[in-house]
Amino acid sequence: MKPRFRITMVLIFALTLLTSLAVRAQGPTGQTGSSSAIALRAAGRGNPWINLHDGHDLAVVYVGPKAQAAALTAQRARPLSLTTAGFDEDGVPDLVSGYDGPGGGILSWQRGNVDVLWPNSPAAQKRRAEGTFTDAAFLSSARLYALPVAPNFLGAGDFDADGHWDVVAAGASGDGGGIYASTCDLTLGNNTVQGNRGGAIGSGGGIYFYDVMATLTGNQVVGNRAGDGKSSNGGGLYATSDLYTRVAELILQGNTFRDNVSCRNDGPATAICRGGGLRLGRLKLALTDNTIQDNTALVGALINDNGWGGGVFLYEPFDTTLSGNTVQGNVACNGGFGFGGGIVLTADLSRSAAIALTANTVQSNTASLAHTGNGDGAYASNISGTLSSNVIAGNTGSKGREGYGGGVYAEGGN
Repeated sequence: MKPRFRITMVLIFALTLLTSLAVRAQGPTGQTGSSSAIALRAAGRGNPWINLHDGHDLAVVYVGPKAQAAALTAQRARPLSLTTAGFDEDGVPDLVSGYDGPGGGILSWQRGNVDVLWPNSPAAQKRRAEGTFTDAAFLSSARLYALPVAPNFLGAGDFDADGHWDVVAAGASGDGGGIYASTCDLTLGNNTVQGNRGGAIGSGGGIYFYDVMATLTGNQVVGNRAGDGKSSNGGGLYATSDLYTRVAELILQGNTFRDNVSCRNDGPATAICRGGGLRLGRLKLALTDNTIQDNTALVGALINDNGWGGGVFLYEPFDTTLSGNTVQGNVACNGGFGFGGGIVLTADLSRSAAIALTANTVQSNTASLAHTGNGDGAYASNISGTLSSNVIAGNTGSKGREGYGGGVYAEGGN
């Protein structure tokens, strides 16, 4: 009977903590890549109740789409999920692994090895004679499938009642690649949140807060990315609150937000992304002595892409103060339209928000590298506020075409 392997994608909004086993990877040519695999030493350590054999590395040769095989071989794909079932119906469980790769998800199907269960069978003895016998739990060939979103969750079962195993892959919302917190009080001090990534359409590549009373002091939030979708926000930090229950408060003091990206868009649809470093909205805010540097709201090549707030995007803030911060070298958009290379301050037309900026340094930021840019240093819309003792210097509205407000661009408000 010809085995069937069916994949179903489901978008769910959830949070999970997952651990995955790293394996030694081989590319399509069979070349072994570098590995961070750990062979677990287990034999004789569980007596008298549990006794296991020692673990060992698994060699893998990837078969399938070249881009996905290259990403796995070069360790540019992040392991997310595992499931197992007898998909090929040979009596031995197979392994299905899910990865977050460049441009989407990757599914890997690795068949179980029948020789492990029946090492003395005629077929196994023949392979011994040929020198192809292995006692590894899974065969080295791994079949790859490209998925539109990262498979945060995998499940196996006969979902359509046809007598064959199926696998279901579910993508999470992609919020909070490093830390996710909701409806709680939280203090974070002297942590490093680095190299994390949200989902295809995610918010908060490093940190995601919803309705959280939080104080962050002395943290390094570096090299995170919120997503690859048409609307991703907050490469380093995304925070907002539910105004119907309470207005959350966020205190940021002495933190560094550097080299974060809200989203990368390779088309074909245009994207609107906000807050390369931070996207903060509907909160009481106090930002003091933070460094917000070299962040990008939108990395995209399409002319109609929109990037807002390369460093900081503030939406409908309450009782907000920014003092002693350095906002430097940020870019709102490198391909399309850019607004507020350093800072965007905006509120809904129905009301104006009050904000105070004191003794901040906003310099060398760019609204757009290739197209029209407004407010290279800061862009303000429907905001009532005060600026005192700030240094706003060396900012450029656009390096490609026309630019407006190289230092500050303001409209509406008072």
